[in-house]
Amino acid sequence: MANGTFRTDITQFDARENPCNDNSYDNCSRTCYGVVTGDICSCQVGVYGDNCTQTGKLLETGRHYVESASGKSFTLSSGAGVSIPAGAVAYDIDVIVLEYQLSEQVVLHPDQSHLIRVSTPRILKIAPVGQTFTSSVTIITKFSPVPEDLLLRYVIHWYNETVNRWQEVSTSRVDSVTLSATVSHFSSYAVFALPGGCGNGIRTNDTDVGLEACDDGNILNYDGCSASCQIEVPAIWECVGEVSDKSNCSKKIDPQWTITSVTQSDKLPEQTNKLSVRFSSNVDIANGSAITISGFTGLDTTDSTLAVSVSSGSLENAAPWNQSTGSIIVTLVAPLAAEESIAFSFSVTNPESRSGVATVTLQSEHC
Repeated sequence: MANGTFRTDITQFDARENPCNDNSYDNCSRTCYGVVTGDICSCQVGVYGDNCTQTGKLLETGRHYVESASGKSFTLSSGAGVSIPAGAVAYDIDVIVLEYQLSEQVVLHPDQSHLIRVSTPRILKIAPVGQTFTSSVTIITKFSPVPEDLLLRYVIHWYNETVNRWQEVSTSRVDSVTLSATVSHFSSYAVFALPGGCGNGIRTNDTDVGLEACDDGNILNYDGCSASCQIEVPAIWECVGEVSDKSNCSKKIDPQWTITSVTQSDKLPEQTNKLSVRFSSNVDIANGSAITISGFTGLDTTDSTLAVSVSSGSLENAAPWNQSTGSIIVTLVAPLAAEESIAFSFSVTNPESRSGVATVTLQSEHC
């Protein structure tokens, strides 16, 4: 359906002022799968959803006048509702909330098959669709958990009509059969469940499932909570959150690097020069971390991938080189313990004339 404002008869949407012909609307750029009146498209009674393809029942609706200066909160009888703080909207608006009970499961795009539909699907539609806010607005909706799998993570999704997909609202918070989330715009909202286990945003200490030191709601490394739901480098990262809740991870400190030595094999112009570097960190560094050593400017070696010879520690045997910044990026293939040295060398070509002394610096990503 169109991105626009609900009419007072609930099934209709505002579009643009110019009338369209045949089955088009919204400045004549959209196809209507229901009934077009002027430049307004309506699904038939009892039909709802993308392209008017789902059958459902309108459970309840509410229309509320919201003043920008004061904001407003309102709740439907089901417990679904909206809380708009003062100043969140730039001007006074009418807000309409509709709650639909679908007789069929919510239609998903084929590449969203990982989403699990709740047993009694509902859609909460809030208009004006697309209305944005200067501060976060809270929406609340109800859902029916899947009783046979308590490890599912229930998340509010909003429907993106541009790409025809439901997209996760990352601020979703679950409380029994109620979900709330802060949003930056109005849209259509539905609840989906994501598979249980590590990455579902519910930290567990159940030995049958797997002990989790953290669970930040994803299975990505280098964000403090690893893909196996363990805290990455506890000396650097801290993850907080109770059991059965989502973990929030942040860095306690940034690593401090010490460059012990930088040597070269040949100072003569236009000669191959083997540069050797030795360094260490004050804290443990995680496997897979990328470490950038910069300051080797003025060399004739163009951007490329250079062979790396490692004499101490564990690094990948090839590393990208950037001529303009005089930097090489090496990657750990094993954890680096605090105060443990890494030593490696790589070959470059000296310029036509001698250059000054390099000032070498080091920084890391991931950790």
